[in-house]
Amino acid sequence: GLSDLIEGVSANLPSLARSWDGERMDGLLLLAPTVGSVGYAGVGDFEMAGDGRLSRRRERTVAPFVYAGVAIFKPEIFANRPMAPFSLNRVFDELIGKGRLHGVRLEGTWLHVGTPEAIRQAERTIQLSAE
Repeated sequence: GLSDLIEGVSANLPSLARSWDGERMDGLLLLAPTVGSVGYAGVGDFEMAGDGRLSRRRERTVAPFVYAGVAIFKPEIFANRPMAPFSLNRVFDELIGKGRLHGVRLEGTWLHVGTPEAIRQAERTIQLSAE
């Protein structure tokens, strides 16, 4: 689904870039809180440790964070992959297995606009934030 963002106190892309540490990580994801994101009705994707390391949502639980669609990866993790389309979830799971996938919580409000109703919710949220 498509998504957008009402920025918080600081812009998220520079914050993501500043958080990158190639010594500790091969991937860094921008994450939105599962609760409080506009137009998102899912159960989240990830749990995040104090050091930012990610793990998958446990079965029958709601994870605190959902992938917001922006990430930094070391280019070499794509080196030997087929050129055909594939799910990034494969990459996420490989990096989680090595303890090398980290996350950064975004500032502001994440707008997930994957359905017509979510688009209406997003439009209302943007109007309110502009007032």
